[in-house]
Amino acid sequence: SFPTRRSSDLNAKFALAILVVVYVFNFIDRQILSILAEEIQADLGISDSGIGFLYGTAFAVFYSVVGIPLGRLADVWTRKNLISIGLATWSFFTILSGTAKSFFFLAFCRIGVGIGESSASPSAYSLLSDYFSPKVRTTVLAIYSSGVYIGSGIGLFLGGAKIGRAHV
Repeated sequence: SFPTRRSSDLNAKFALAILVVVYVFNFIDRQILSILAEEIQADLGISDSGIGFLYGTAFAVFYSVVGIPLGRLADVWTRKNLISIGLATWSFFTILSGTAKSFFFLAFCRIGVGIGESSASPSAYSLLSDYFSPKVRTTVLAIYSSGVYIGSGIGLFLGGAKIGRAHV
């Protein structure tokens, strides 16, 4: 039997909610690294240029470059699977980042996080465009994009709380 309009609407809203949560976690990771930069530098003996590499080049370049073929893959493959694999990948490398004892291992982990995270947005935009009509698509994409700011705010808060506890 075909899904009813109501169940279809609920599925679309559920997908939007899940994708926003994924996007929030995507940005929590980025902000925590930036706010904990001094502690990471002190712990691992990393220079300012080294922390810049970790936050910028190691993450952003790989995120951007790998995001293009992953966007293409989202056009021809199962987007839900791509998002799931990307989420598992960046979660795995985020966990590994917490065990880093050297600059090079942390750089390797940041590259892995960037590659994993780069799968999310192209697939999410495509999925949301399928789930929602053009009449509400702009609003839906704005809701999805709010994950950037929610995640950034939470990440800065959590990082600040961690620093605050360390200095007490």
